[in-house]
Amino acid sequence: MAICLDDQCPVIAAGDLRRYSMLDFQFHAAVYRASGNQYLKEMLESIKNKMRPIPLSIDIKPILDKLYEDHVRLYDALKSREADRAEEVFAAHNQFMMTLITEESVAGRWNQLGIAGKS
Repeated sequence: MAICLDDQCPVIAAGDLRRYSMLDFQFHAAVYRASGNQYLKEMLESIKNKMRPIPLSIDIKPILDKLYEDHVRLYDALKSREADRAEEVFAAHNQFMMTLITEESVAGRWNQLGIAGKS
Protein backbone atom coordinates (compact mmCIF):
# COMPACT_ATOMS: atom_id res chain seq x y z
CA MET A 1 0.00 0.00 0.00
CA ALA A 2 2.79 2.44 0.85
CA ILE A 3 4.41 1.95 -2.55
CA CYS A 4 1.08 2.61 -4.25
CA LEU A 5 0.72 5.84 -2.25
CA ASP A 6 4.24 6.90 -3.25
CA ASP A 7 3.38 6.20 -6.89
CA GLN A 8 0.25 8.37 -6.65
CA CYS A 9 2.16 11.59 -5.84
CA PRO A 10 3.77 12.24 -9.25
CA VAL A 11 0.65 11.04 -11.06
CA ILE A 12 -1.47 13.54 -9.13
CA ALA A 13 1.04 16.31 -9.80
CA ALA A 14 0.85 15.52 -13.52
CA GLY A 15 -2.98 15.33 -13.46
CA ASP A 16 -2.83 11.93 -15.18
CA LEU A 17 -6.35 10.66 -14.51
CA ARG A 18 -5.94 7.38 -16.38
CA ARG A 19 -2.86 6.41 -14.35
CA TYR A 20 -4.44 7.70 -11.15
CA SER A 21 -7.45 5.48 -11.76
CA MET A 22 -5.19 2.43 -12.10
CA LEU A 23 -3.29 3.30 -8.92
CA ASP A 24 -6.54 3.99 -7.07
CA PHE A 25 -7.81 0.51 -7.87
CA GLN A 26 -4.44 -0.98 -6.91
CA PHE A 27 -4.61 0.79 -3.56
CA HIS A 28 -8.16 -0.37 -2.87
CA ALA A 29 -7.28 -3.89 -4.00
CA ALA A 30 -4.36 -3.94 -1.54
CA VAL A 31 -6.68 -2.85 1.26
CA TYR A 32 -9.20 -5.54 0.35
CA ARG A 33 -6.50 -8.21 0.02
CA ALA A 34 -5.13 -7.27 3.43
CA SER A 35 -8.59 -7.81 4.91
CA GLY A 36 -8.50 -11.47 3.92
CA ASN A 37 -12.18 -11.15 2.99
CA GLN A 38 -12.85 -12.86 -0.35
CA TYR A 39 -16.27 -11.20 -0.62
CA LEU A 40 -14.67 -7.73 -0.48
CA LYS A 41 -12.18 -8.69 -3.18
CA GLU A 42 -14.99 -9.92 -5.43
CA MET A 43 -16.98 -6.72 -4.80
CA LEU A 44 -13.98 -4.60 -5.78
CA GLU A 45 -13.59 -6.48 -9.05
CA SER A 46 -17.27 -6.00 -9.79
CA ILE A 47 -17.11 -2.29 -8.96
CA LYS A 48 -13.90 -1.83 -10.94
CA ASN A 49 -15.50 -3.26 -14.06
CA LYS A 50 -18.55 -1.01 -13.70
CA MET A 51 -16.76 2.18 -12.69
CA ARG A 52 -13.81 2.11 -15.04
CA PRO A 53 -15.14 5.04 -17.16
CA ILE A 54 -15.45 7.45 -14.22
CA PRO A 55 -12.05 9.12 -14.47
CA LEU A 56 -12.68 9.80 -18.13
CA SER A 57 -16.16 11.19 -17.57
CA ILE A 58 -15.72 13.23 -14.40
CA ASP A 59 -13.04 15.86 -13.96
CA ILE A 60 -11.60 14.74 -10.64
CA LYS A 61 -8.38 16.73 -10.97
CA PRO A 62 -9.59 19.34 -8.44
CA ILE A 63 -10.13 16.64 -5.80
CA LEU A 64 -7.09 14.42 -6.38
CA ASP A 65 -5.29 15.89 -3.37
CA LYS A 66 -8.30 15.13 -1.15
CA LEU A 67 -8.53 11.58 -2.46
CA TYR A 68 -4.83 11.07 -1.81
CA GLU A 69 -5.18 12.45 1.72
CA ASP A 70 -8.03 9.99 2.32
CA HIS A 71 -5.79 7.15 1.17
CA VAL A 72 -2.97 8.27 3.46
CA ARG A 73 -5.34 8.53 6.44
CA LEU A 74 -6.72 5.06 5.68
CA TYR A 75 -3.24 3.58 5.33
CA ASP A 76 -2.14 5.21 8.61
CA ALA A 77 -5.19 3.85 10.44
CA LEU A 78 -4.64 0.35 9.07
CA LYS A 79 -0.93 0.44 9.82
CA SER A 80 -1.72 1.53 13.39
CA ARG A 81 -4.35 -1.22 13.61
CA GLU A 82 -7.03 1.34 14.49
CA ALA A 83 -10.02 -0.48 13.02
CA ASP A 84 -12.61 2.12 14.09
CA ARG A 85 -10.64 4.99 12.57
CA ALA A 86 -9.99 2.98 9.38
CA GLU A 87 -13.69 2.23 9.06
CA GLU A 88 -14.56 5.90 9.61
CA VAL A 89 -12.05 7.12 7.00
CA PHE A 90 -13.10 4.50 4.47
CA ALA A 91 -16.80 5.25 4.96
CA ALA A 92 -16.23 8.99 4.55
CA HIS A 93 -14.10 8.41 1.44
CA ASN A 94 -16.75 6.18 -0.13
CA GLN A 95 -19.56 8.58 0.78
CA PHE A 96 -17.66 11.47 -0.79
CA MET A 97 -17.26 9.53 -4.03
CA MET A 98 -20.87 8.34 -4.05
CA THR A 99 -22.03 11.94 -3.63
CA LEU A 100 -19.79 13.06 -6.49
CA ILE A 101 -21.04 10.29 -8.74
CA THR A 102 -24.66 11.09 -7.90
CA GLU A 103 -24.14 14.79 -8.58
CA GLU A 104 -22.50 14.08 -11.93
CA SER A 105 -25.25 11.66 -12.90
CA VAL A 106 -28.05 14.06 -11.88
CA ALA A 107 -26.36 16.90 -13.78
CA GLY A 108 -26.54 14.70 -16.88
CA ARG A 109 -22.82 14.75 -17.63
CA TRP A 110 -22.74 10.95 -17.85
CA ASN A 111 -25.75 10.88 -20.14
CA GLN A 112 -23.94 13.23 -22.54
CA LEU A 113 -21.04 10.78 -22.68
CA GLY A 114 -23.25 7.71 -23.15
CA ILE A 115 -22.18 6.25 -19.81
CA ALA A 116 -25.38 6.48 -17.75
CA GLY A 117 -27.21 3.22 -17.34
CA LYS A 118 -24.24 0.99 -18.13
CA SER A 119 -23.73 -1.95 -15.83
